[in-house]
This record gives sequence, structure tokens and C-alpha cells, in this order.
Amino acid sequence: MNKELVADIRESKQQPLIAIIGATVPTEGYGRGIGIEVGHLLRKHIEPRNGTIFTGGVDGVGIDAYIGVMKYCIDSLKNTPGKKISEDRFFVLVPEFDYIPMSQDLFEGGGYRIVPFEVSKAYRTLGAFSARGELDVVIAGKDMEERRDYLVRVADVVIVINGGPGTLNEAVNALRNDKPVIALACSGGTASILSSVKDSFCAATNMPQGIPSTSSIKKINTDLIYVASSTSDILRHMKALHF
Repeated sequence: MNKELVADIRESKQQPLIAIIGATVPTEGYGRGIGIEVGHLLRKHIEPRNGTIFTGGVDGVGIDAYIGVMKYCIDSLKNTPGKKISEDRFFVLVPEFDYIPMSQDLFEGGGYRIVPFEVSKAYRTLGAFSARGELDVVIAGKDMEERRDYLVRVADVVIVINGGPGTLNEAVNALRNDKPVIALACSGGTASILSSVKDSFCAATNMPQGIPSTSSIKKINTDLIYVASSTSDILRHMKALHF
């Protein structure tokens, strides 16, 4: 972990830094409208304040949130002739490299091919509409695992929408680093699991059903989990946290 890089990223962006994490391929309980609405609400929330929104640069929930961010920026042009589009105040935090399986068949093995990480066309297309004219891409970490560590340390608050094992890993890492985590329980996946942890966490040996043993979720500060019952409820927690 390059602490100087973390400091440089944080100093280069308006704070607080709001990370949105979630599944690349969302599970049951999530609809695209949820991610879009969260992105729109958060961008509207930071308009009169300081703040920057970012994701880990993968599709699924992340791209939906960016659609919501850009929707806010484009909507700001309505009924205001000659006004320039609002800055998106958004970036993606991505690793330097990606690992591509050599075989489509998981049982065949064959290893991985290391290639430079490519942000999807969907992200870049949306970024082209921003006031900047392109997507703001920040590189941190050699691979996705390292990028997850950087994401947690760069963020001031983490918003969890749906999510799988990777999202759970990020959320637990955030909690262990004393970062508040806001989980949108109704979106399913990891967000729902975190809600269960908050509701029924009594002791390290009394874990809610559905928590993978490999997540090592023991000894986390559940006081830092904030459960949102709706998209607008996320803003209630943001304000309570003074973000």
C-alpha cells in the first residue's frame, strides 16, 4: 500500500470522497433504477457542498450509479439557455492490470493472461458527455485485490448496493479501517447481509445465516454499519455523518 498515493488522490479531489460499491452482475433484489437513483441523489446532494463520487470502475451497479450522476448533470441544463453542463465530480479507481482466464472452461485451468485494465466503453461514453469531456480515471494497485484496499483507504464513506463476495470483502475492509458503511438493504446481496449483521450481530460466534466463513467478518465495529431502507434514506445517514 502506497500511502503517498492515497494522500495524493485524496488531495486532488473534493472531499468527502463517496465510494459506491456493488455487484458487476447484480443478484436478485436489484434493478438498474436503484443504482441510477442513488447516483442521481448523491450528485444532487453534493451540489451545494464539497464532495466527489467514485466507483471501482466495473460495470453493473457502478455504471448505473454513473448514469444517475450524468443524468443529474444533463438535467441541470434544462430551462437554462447557454448554461454549461455541471461537472460530474466523479471518477473511477481502477487497478493497473487485469487477469483474463486463458480458457472459458473453469475446469480446464490454463492460467491467466495479464493485460492492462480496460475501463468499459459504457463508462467512457458517459464520461465524454461530462464537462471534462472524458472519464476521470485514477489508477491505484497492480490488480483488483490491491485496488480494493486503495478504494477503502481513499473513501470517507462507502455506499453498498447489492453486491457479491468482492463487495463484501470491500465492505468488511472498510469497517476494519473505521470507515462508515451505508448499506441499501432493499437492494439485496451484500447490502442485505450487512443489514442482517447489524440487526443480529451479538457475538463473534453468533453470525447471521448467509455470511461466508471466508469473509472473516468477525471483530468488526457494527456501529459503523448504517442500514438504509430506501434510496432517500441514504441521504439521511449522509447528513447524520456530516457528509
